[in-house]
Amino acid sequence: MMWNYDMSKAPRGAVEVRTQKRAKGREIEREVFVPEKIIAAARDGKTVTVTYWIPDQQRWCMFSKNETPLCWMPWPRHPGEA
Repeated sequence: MMWNYDMSKAPRGAVEVRTQKRAKGREIEREVFVPEKIIAAARDGKTVTVTYWIPDQQRWCMFSKNETPLCWMPWPRHPGEA
């Protein structure tokens, strides 16, 4: 894997519709944001961390809103994962 320096290309996740069971057997459908993990390097030249996008706060986890990661790479997937 190679580092990608274009943070606008980093996957943030997707909205999924999930069914939730409620009282008395009722079911409701809700839209839920499911973040996608990435590996990111900070600008300090020392820190590499697993992170994900937090849409409500418009920032990457482990980074402040005013600080963006320097670069990223995809989180590896298990070979048996579809």
